[in-house]
Amino acid sequence: MAKKLLQTWTGDGALTIKDRIFPVSYAIEARGDSNFVEVRGTVAGLSPVDSYDLLVEQDGLKLRLVSGEVVEIAFFGGAMGGPGRIVVNSPMPGIG
Repeated sequence: MAKKLLQTWTGDGALTIKDRIFPVSYAIEARGDSNFVEVRGTVAGLSPVDSYDLLVEQDGLKLRLVSGEVVEIAFFGGAMGGPGRIVVNSPMPGIG
């Protein structure tokens, strides 16, 4: 059975890692049911060099949403010059 789309988030935010900040646009979806929720999405606006840096250094990677809230993420790369794939590792606002 397909997982139900629970909520989406889109906007302009910033990826932060240590003392570096990368302005990005993001699109995130939460899918699941009462037993399991998977939150993943994409970020756009990174240069190929920045994408590589994020793949190499994952510790403490966070995404600041347009609402000002911050979530921890893992970055999985993507097509060169295209959107990068992410998964959210901390609770998303509005998902209980």
